[in-house]
Amino acid sequence: DLLRAWVKLLDSVMRWGRVKPSEYGERQKQLLGALAVLRAEEALRSAVRLQAYIPAEELERHARSLLEGARGASYSYGDRLRAHREAGDQLSTFIAKLSSSPATRRAVMLTWDFAADPASPDPPCLLLVQGDLTDRVYSQVAYFRSHDAFGAWPLNAYALLRLMEEVKMKLESETGESIRLGNLLIFSASLHVYEHDWPRARDLLEKNLEAALHAFVRDDKGDFLVRVEGGEIVLELRDPSGALAFSAKGCSARDVLKKINLTPLMPSHAAYLGRELARAEHALKHGLAYNQDEV
Repeated sequence: DLLRAWVKLLDSVMRWGRVKPSEYGERQKQLLGALAVLRAEEALRSAVRLQAYIPAEELERHARSLLEGARGASYSYGDRLRAHREAGDQLSTFIAKLSSSPATRRAVMLTWDFAADPASPDPPCLLLVQGDLTDRVYSQVAYFRSHDAFGAWPLNAYALLRLMEEVKMKLESETGESIRLGNLLIFSASLHVYEHDWPRARDLLEKNLEAALHAFVRDDKGDFLVRVEGGEIVLELRDPSGALAFSAKGCSARDVLKKINLTPLMPSHAAYLGRELARAEHALKHGLAYNQDEV
């Protein structure tokens, strides 16, 4: 959900961001190294919810600028991707590379112009787009050197989703195969909110944060199953197909947790797992029946 992802990122910046000066004469709150992962098809379907805060015309204009370029601008992402001073039509090369070699890790487009941007007062924020085609699923990674979390992130995310749609259609045309959309990964080296936007960001969070934090988010890594069996706690990770990906056993929640790397999990899912293992341990110690998710 595009709105929900935006709200969570804003909350992270407003809650944990460090206050520092900017090059524009005002303060900002900044997080270094923020990653958002969007399921592209779901994000595109939910994009209409952004219109409560951003006019549909503005979303479309920004998407067209990335896809086609923009007249009268000092630069546009679309111009840099389709008519780069040195690299030329990068998008065509990008499509050709993925079409001819789906295993490639070399499908990359760069926006930086070394002749113009180092001295420019307004250089590109989006620096790199990389594509991946795995099992006929197209995923995309975007790297931003600087990203205005309140004023630009939702516009850029929507435009990049539209770019994914275009790449998908061109790949289908080139290969004759059906391609599905995978994930869009947006990495922001500097994710920030400028001081003049702090009141509006707080207002948006007040209206949307609780729902965003409590919404269920499926994890592509799979599902954890917990049970008590043979005098032990048994934990299984089943991948989305239902196949067993990992299992661990122990006599306590601590024993089982020692065998798992929790770092790749979403924090809410790690908290859930700890809670369920503690319930299973309590049931084991007291001879009670344990049923996962039963409160």
